[in-house]
Amino acid sequence: MSYKETAKILGLSLQDTKNLIHRGKKKKELISSGKVTTIERFSKILIILLCIVIIGSGLSFAAIKIYDNIKVHDNIEIKSYYKDETVTQPISNSKAPIGE
Repeated sequence: MSYKETAKILGLSLQDTKNLIHRGKKKKELISSGKVTTIERFSKILIILLCIVIIGSGLSFAAIKIYDNIKVHDNIEIKSYYKDETVTQPISNSKAPIGE
């Protein structure tokens, strides 16, 4: 098929048709040489690393907020299911049993 026939079918000018065909041939050469796949791999790795950083920073932020919230409220109410009493005990490493 000639360039004129292709241009007529596509509804483009002859020069635009030649440019498109030239770009397609150039892209085909890049794909067959393997250069495009290298760029695609690099971009995929970059996107994965970016996602890991964003998720990691979000988890770190959440952990800090939870820690700060626990730090502010240093007393926890523990409701006993066996007795009708509520025990308040500070958060610490003390070995005292709850309820005494």
